[in-house]
Amino acid sequence: MMLIDHAELHGITSRVFEAAGSDHDEARIIADHLIEANLRGHDSHGVGLIPNYLQHLANGTVVPNRKGRVVTEDGSLIVYDGERAWGQIAAREATLTGIAKARETGVAVVALRNPHHIGRVGTYGELCAQAGMVSFHS
Repeated sequence: MMLIDHAELHGITSRVFEAAGSDHDEARIIADHLIEANLRGHDSHGVGLIPNYLQHLANGTVVPNRKGRVVTEDGSLIVYDGERAWGQIAAREATLTGIAKARETGVAVVALRNPHHIGRVGTYGELCAQAGMVSFHS
């Protein structure tokens, strides 16, 4: 078994995604997410996914440097289309959109469609908790 310091692995992971076409911020967010999954014991959603992710990129299943967009909004109900963006990016943006809407209206229901694999779902609940919100994810 090879042991690599998480900070060094983060740098490697970021550079891999930048070399694959992601801008610096996108690569950092993906690396943050994958490394955090490993550090929290969710190895199935960590850096071991990188070869699969790169294969998906090569096959056109995922498109770098996209964030997705809101396609419908009706009061507190939002449909967010990931537009085949990296799931960690699209899901983060959809979550932040939901947080903003909940602050405005008191509640938000966000449906996310067409992202790439979003990774460890707990990350998005933690984003909500950091914003002082309660969230349910399914």
